Amino acid sequence: MLPWHDKASARPGGVNAWNAFILQPSLPTPPDWGRDEHFFDAGELERLYRDWEILSCDEITFPCTSGGLPHVHAMDVLIARRPF
Repeated sequence: MLPWHDKASARPGGVNAWNAFILQPSLPTPPDWGRDEHFFDAGELERLYRDWEILSCDEITFPCTSGGLPHVHAMDVLIARRPF
């Protein structure tokens, strides 16, 4: 778990929403990726929130041209509700 990740700060019934770049072995590392950035593993967010109600969890890929070079990013998008 990352040090800045704190599920306990959400109130019971509260919702956390995440979008996080993920490591997708079928895609090359994006050319604009910095050393100080963190790839999540595919499914890592869903595992972190397995004790919450998962309202939605999707893996998406999308094209990008940041840095002037076309490439593709992979991302997990998760919305989860803390139990009451």
